[in-house]
Amino acid sequence: MSAKTEWEALSEQAQYKMLLGCIVKAAQKRGAKVNPCDYAGDTWLRVMEKLDDADCDLPLLVYRAAQMALQKAFRHDKKYAAAADYEIKSKDGDGMGSVLELIAGAGSVENEAVTRVDFSVFYAALDAVNREIVNGLGAGYSAREIAPSVNMTHTAVNNRVARMREALRPCMG
Repeated sequence: MSAKTEWEALSEQAQYKMLLGCIVKAAQKRGAKVNPCDYAGDTWLRVMEKLDDADCDLPLLVYRAAQMALQKAFRHDKKYAAAADYEIKSKDGDGMGSVLELIAGAGSVENEAVTRVDFSVFYAALDAVNREIVNGLGAGYSAREIAPSVNMTHTAVNNRVARMREALRPCMG
């Protein structure tokens, strides 16, 4: 039975359930936690594109479509994350300011301005991986959550964070 025939034989509910299951499985393989409903539309479109000329069975086709949908979304997030200045929230959900404000909050206007400049220079000198790690931390992600997006273990991410903190220590006074 072809993948297209098999897909058409499934009810809409069964198709959707298969999409969500494959999205969850693809995200787990990447070590990411996602809401599968956010990626169902893109995955469905990719399945529809490949159904006619599928050279594999249906579950593999849907899984590959889910992988591609996640990869596209993660690439988009990675590309545009560097432009954001993330708001930090306390565990109670109260706003605590942006990453730059937290780092620069040195007491006086002069100290704050110097710290902002020092951090901006430091940040600009970081390689793309370290920038993504800093952005992830600023967005509230843990090293375990950041690791898959930079293709590292969480231990390697923690080691990079420790080195960046050590390099920032002179800037912090």
